[in-house]
Amino acid sequence: MAFSDTWPVREETTAEKGTPPTVAYALIWYGKQGILEKVSFDAEKAARDHAMASFPARSG
Repeated sequence: MAFSDTWPVREETTAEKGTPPTVAYALIWYGKQGILEKVSFDAEKAARDHAMASFPARSG
């Protein structure tokens, strides 16, 4: 049985670019032996949708 965590991971940009920091979302699937898969997303909704779509296949 696998389960996942989704949380924001802050990625800082350089000061020379003058852009604000962005937030990336990481979806990490864990199993008995540790991390099974790690996927990064730019948007929370995309990460959540991916987790909800792939959870039934992984929870078996």
